[in-house]
Amino acid sequence: MATLQQIVAGSSNKITLVIGNGINLFRQPDGNDSWKNLLCQICDDYNFAEGKHYLDAISLVEFSDLLQLHISQAGNNASVQKTFCEKLENWEFGDHHKEISEWAARKSVPVLTTNFDTTLSDSCNAELMHYKTVDTPKFTDFYPWSKYYGTRPIDKPHNSFGIWHINGMQIHIRSIRLALSHYMGSVHRARSWMHRGGNERLFGSVNSLDRWKGKVTWLDTFFKNDLLIFGLGLGAQEVFLRWLLIERKRYYLKFKELERKAWYICTTDEEIPERKFFLSKVDVATVALDSHDCIYRSPVWRT
Repeated sequence: MATLQQIVAGSSNKITLVIGNGINLFRQPDGNDSWKNLLCQICDDYNFAEGKHYLDAISLVEFSDLLQLHISQAGNNASVQKTFCEKLENWEFGDHHKEISEWAARKSVPVLTTNFDTTLSDSCNAELMHYKTVDTPKFTDFYPWSKYYGTRPIDKPHNSFGIWHINGMQIHIRSIRLALSHYMGSVHRARSWMHRGGNERLFGSVNSLDRWKGKVTWLDTFFKNDLLIFGLGLGAQEVFLRWLLIERKRYYLKFKELERKAWYICTTDEEIPERKFFLSKVDVATVALDSHDCIYRSPVWRT
């Protein structure tokens, strides 16, 4: 069975870390820092107790839409996105956040996170920065995809350390991707860059990686680098990321010479046949380790 050390040492390309909320749940058996727990709290805040009974039967992204509908129907102008972010204010980083983020900084490895909180960037004293070039699209707080947390200005996204929030940033409330409608918006935006615009689109030609609009965003690291994915359930709620993995596979089928590797890291008791099947079809290798310590306290983060 491969270890993280072997995977990292054996990669011939730059690696991108793709990190989910598992990094916040590590050594928190009560699960207080989970999306599900936060949505339960918001249900209590807005008298939607009945909804909590169905959280396990409805995907979290669909549930977020239903929760917002309930709030709006009651004549309340409150936003689930804003309330969610307010509940992240007191989240704190642990030693494992610091080890992983500082390793990435030392190795000039980009980090993509599906999390909204700033525990990773706080752990390495990273500051909010904007990757600006002549090609950077006009800024929108709905999709701040050219913003990242870093310790210095970067050269290119795929070649430099930066912490990029693919599902939205706590500092930009309207960027938060919680509901299905939000994820559909992200798919629409990314798809237009991939499939429209002749040779300027990602799928236009073998040279489009250096021309398409995504080259000035975190998407640059997703298609140019090997991916090391951990802390992610990759269930139905991760519809945007799952779609991106499908598009990544489709892209490499068209341009075989640009193909990169990817690994999904979990523990042996977290292996799910349906997820493993999905990942195998998009060429992401599932690697099951003995424990979460083997992931978050791996010796590789101290190299």
